[in-house]
Parts: sequence; structure tokens; C-alpha cells
Amino acid sequence: MTAGCVQASDGSGPSAGGDVDLIVPAEAGDPTDTVARAVAPCLADRLRVDVVVRNLPGDNGVLGNQALVDADRDGHTLMISSVSPTVVTPLLLPERTYRVEDFSFLGVVRSAPVVLFTAADSPVDSAESLLAAAQAGSPPVTVANRGDKTVEGYTLWLLNFLAETRLESAPVDSDAEILRGVVAGDYAAGLVTLTPELLSGIRAGEVRLLASGGLQQPTYLPEVPTIYEAVGYRSFDAMPDLVIDTAFSAPDYVGDAKYTELSSALSRCLSTDNVQRDIGAEFVPADQIGAGEQRARYWKLQRSVRLGLNMAEIEGR
Repeated sequence: MTAGCVQASDGSGPSAGGDVDLIVPAEAGDPTDTVARAVAPCLADRLRVDVVVRNLPGDNGVLGNQALVDADRDGHTLMISSVSPTVVTPLLLPERTYRVEDFSFLGVVRSAPVVLFTAADSPVDSAESLLAAAQAGSPPVTVANRGDKTVEGYTLWLLNFLAETRLESAPVDSDAEILRGVVAGDYAAGLVTLTPELLSGIRAGEVRLLASGGLQQPTYLPEVPTIYEAVGYRSFDAMPDLVIDTAFSAPDYVGDAKYTELSSALSRCLSTDNVQRDIGAEFVPADQIGAGEQRARYWKLQRSVRLGLNMAEIEGR
């Protein structure tokens, strides 16, 4: 476990009375950790407390999520987490120890689509040609991703299911390794949540974007189909948008006054130039939604992932 203390003011003001522990259920240097450390100084200043960043990466993010659920509901323990450990991983546990309802979502600090990409010099020049190569069956078409316990892994299953094809999953530990492996030609393509580093590579022509998550094409990306459009799928109502939200959370039932204080401080931080620069202005949502609507988004994704897991189990029999 690593800890980083962000110096705030003298502790006077409405939140005086103790530090804020900011749990990051990921390793130091992970994109979620980077976002946490970009926001923490501003949050400390707004709340007038010290904010201590604690990395609890164990068990695919379960350790950090469970630590928040078990924390006192006094507003002095918060968490920043991407959607996979909060929404997907609990479905894979023998016994679910926490649910989406156990979190009070304060706001989304980073929103980025899942993207399918390949090397700039790859003979694959579109999502359609990648799927056609997979349908041909030989040689196997490998797609690097973060593994079955992630939204990216679910997206790969969904691509195969909707396109009736067989893209082979190649689990890789980090987004940086996926990018290096795809550029080196170790994998036919990569499927990751878009990061500032990958966006820079796309803009520099180092990698080729094939398709993106989202029900509409983000304006800051090159003109490519959405993942659903790439497989000719048009009925979106029941499907998740394949955009990954990284959200700040408190334990549920933190209290209306404390919730308002925390969410307002976070919202003000997200409007500052420093935070937008460090996260990437393209990824900071222009508008925030309420905790109830955020839960509804996560429930929709969870239902889809659960269906995918059930279908995959049937296919494997």
C-alpha cells in the first residue's frame, strides 16, 4: 500500500475535524490513480482538510471498494474508482460482499469510451476488416485487453456475440503494455478505455482507431463507427453505452448535508484549469448527473454484463 498526503489549509472551516482518506482501488500510476492525484489537491483546498491518497489495489479492486463500504459514514472516507471493480467484479465473486446501492456517487471526474485500435502500419484498416479476418478463422486474431473481469473484456465478448465471430482474448496487465504490444505487432488490436496517452498516439498517427464506445461518436476522435455500428447493430435501448465513468464515491447514507458539501467541492474542482489539464479536458464531463441517475447507468451495465456472463457460460458448455 502506498499513501500520499496532499497538504491542505489549516483545518478550519466546515470540514474540520479529520483528514479525508481517498481510496484508490488500483496501483500507483494506474490511470485511476493519476486522476485521483490530479483532483486531490483542489479537493483538500476546498474542504480545508488534508486528503490522504491510499492505494488499495488488491483482488481486482475488491479490497478498495470493500474498504469504502466498511468505512464510517462521516464523509472522511471517499473513493475514486472506475466502473469495473465497482460494477463488474462483484458479479464474479462467489459471494457478493457489496452492491452498487452501497455507494453514494458524488460525481464523475473522467468519462472515456472503450476503443478498438490497431497499429498504424497494420494491414487491418477498419473494424470491419478486423472482424472479417476473425471470421476467416486462420490465423487467430488476438485482441489485447485487461481481462474478463473488466468492461473491456465484456466488450470483446459482446463484439464476438453480435458479429458472430471469434476474436481471441489476450489478457494484459496494463493499458500501457497493451499499447506497446499492439504497436509492436504482438496483437492484432487492442481494446481499452481511452487514455490521454492513447489519444495522443491516435492524433500523432502512431495507432489507428477502428471503433469507439458511446452511442454517438465523441467529437474529439477521428471519424470512425461506434462499436455497435461496426457490427451493424442499431437497437441501443437495452445496451450499455460502453463509456467508462471514473467516479468519486462516499459510503451510502452519508447524509444530505455532507453529500452536498462533498459533491459541490468536487464539481468546483472539475471546473478548474489545473484539474482539467491534468485529467485531460476532453475527458471531464461538461455536466454532472445525480447519484440516482449514476446508479441507474451502473445497473444497466451490470444487467448487460450479467447477461453476457450467462451467455458465455452457456456457450462454454
